[in-house]
Amino acid sequence: MSDNIVIAHEVHKHYKMGKVLVLQALKGVSFNIKRGSFHAFVGESGCGKTTTLNIVGAISRPTSGYVTIDGQDISQLSDRKLSHFRNSYIGFIFQNFNLIDVYTAYENIAYPLHLAGIPRKKRAAVVMDILEKVGMEKYATHRPTELSGGQKQRVAIARALVNKPSLVLADEPTANLDSQTGEKILQLMVELNQKLGTTFIIATHSQRVMQYAQSITTLRDGSIVDNE
Repeated sequence: MSDNIVIAHEVHKHYKMGKVLVLQALKGVSFNIKRGSFHAFVGESGCGKTTTLNIVGAISRPTSGYVTIDGQDISQLSDRKLSHFRNSYIGFIFQNFNLIDVYTAYENIAYPLHLAGIPRKKRAAVVMDILEKVGMEKYATHRPTELSGGQKQRVAIARALVNKPSLVLADEPTANLDSQTGEKILQLMVELNQKLGTTFIIATHSQRVMQYAQSITTLRDGSIVDNE
């Protein structure tokens, strides 16, 4: 098993704007991400970090180049296989939480297990375990409208981890939180990264998030300008 869970080689991503104009979101980026690390893609808005995250997360395909996760070239997978791979290997944490308002915290976390065909009894044990890990077991029956921003993000983190993914991707996970709550969320993610060995990859422009990262890739105008 390679030390690198993610390998990207000469990844380009172009978006066609109208009939002629082409936007070059990524211009041949290459990077490796260590298994079990806490990695950050950083840069100003429009630098390409979210595009990079989406390609690593198998949400978007590169125009050229390739990305491998655990040795699997995800650009070669069919849409059906890519969807299965994404659900099995990758967890997502979003800036706006993306919780289902009519579901309780428990139901939001259980939903990926339901999609994966996990039986109800087994789902219950797994969901309660992850709720406890993120300190939300007392709020299992609360709906998102009854939770604070920090509590919603804890539920979102639990949902991202419930399938035991190899990789968790987070796009500006503290952007909609006050500084104190954001700090607690970051500490929680670092704690889970260390306890579970799950690789975390974060797209951010926050200096506070960068301080927690073990490695950093800096992007500017679709190109990598620094790897630390």
